[in-house]
Amino acid sequence: MAEGSSPEENPQEKPIKSGESISDSAKEQAEKATILEDELKDLPPEAQRIVRSMIFSQSRYMGPMPNPIAGKINEKHIDKILEGSEKDSERSFKGSIHQKYFVAFIILVFVGLFIFLTIWLSGTNKDLYMDILKILVGFLGGLGSGYGIKAYQDKD
Repeated sequence: MAEGSSPEENPQEKPIKSGESISDSAKEQAEKATILEDELKDLPPEAQRIVRSMIFSQSRYMGPMPNPIAGKINEKHIDKILEGSEKDSERSFKGSIHQKYFVAFIILVFVGLFIFLTIWLSGTNKDLYMDILKILVGFLGGLGSGYGIKAYQDKD
């Protein structure tokens, strides 16, 4: 809409009212098109051809055809979409909290295992303790590397 003009001054740019759906607006445009066709009948054939070509060329620049479902969406549908989005956000937040608890639990298990092995095996069988320690360090190194690679790939 032009700056400083109101819908009453420019009937072609009529805004959609809160109770009016997009399909109502499309119906008004279709009615305007039939009125225009009736007015074109009074013109000579050459003038009709020129006016129709001008209308066609202007309609090309208005953009793609609107989605037919978009005209049927009302406030209730939008509310449902927003509620679903909110629930999805809550689920994802709860999932991230559960994931953090799970990671903390796994870390505690490994720390407990390390402390148990250190106390139980370090005094009695140092060779077995060193072999188990090497395997645990290798496992944790692989786990950390895999997590780092995944985090790097997810960042892109």
